[in-house]
Amino acid sequence: MHDALNDVTEALYREGKYQDAAMLGRAALTHAKGVFGEAHPETLRSVNNLAMLYQTQGRYGDAEPLVRRALTASERVLGETHPDTLDTRLNQIALLVNQQRLDPALRALRTLDQRLRALVIQELDSTEQEAVKLQRLAAESRLQHVVFTLALAHPDSADAGRLAADVLLRWKRLAADEEAVIARLARTSQDPRALALAQQASSTPWRRRT
Repeated sequence: MHDALNDVTEALYREGKYQDAAMLGRAALTHAKGVFGEAHPETLRSVNNLAMLYQTQGRYGDAEPLVRRALTASERVLGETHPDTLDTRLNQIALLVNQQRLDPALRALRTLDQRLRALVIQELDSTEQEAVKLQRLAAESRLQHVVFTLALAHPDSADAGRLAADVLLRWKRLAADEEAVIARLARTSQDPRALALAQQASSTPWRRRT
């Protein structure tokens, strides 16, 4: 039931039917709380998804407490470096960007950039789990998308432009490592889920731009 609600919500979102998607997003959240409980990862994911839908509609006042709630709980339950927590942190930063709150958005992006870069370097060097590597690299790509969106929205901000340039230069080496991860995965993996992750990572908007 929960997966079905999420699938229909995502389909409505892709069709641009944001009000209908938000209505089902609320239903998915209510269902998740009843089945899994308030602090379950599926419930937190539903909270975060609903916040994203509200952002899409420009309902920033409705989105903000949901993002804050999801982030606080996700850090406590899953940890600061879990992919779901990173997604929620990026959504919080995207909300700051949409609200034209430039200074706190820049501070949050710098902090997350440093944390995520160190994490990706560590896991590219140590872990053999391709899916874990690709999850981190996908988060890195979303981070860059938010950074460049901020720079484009504030062309007169030297700080925003400088951050975008710094992020691009710092991630160049990791982009080469990412190519190696994806190439090796495509060559050796027999797991269709891992291959799907590789295809997703190889078709991210940032990768196409570079």
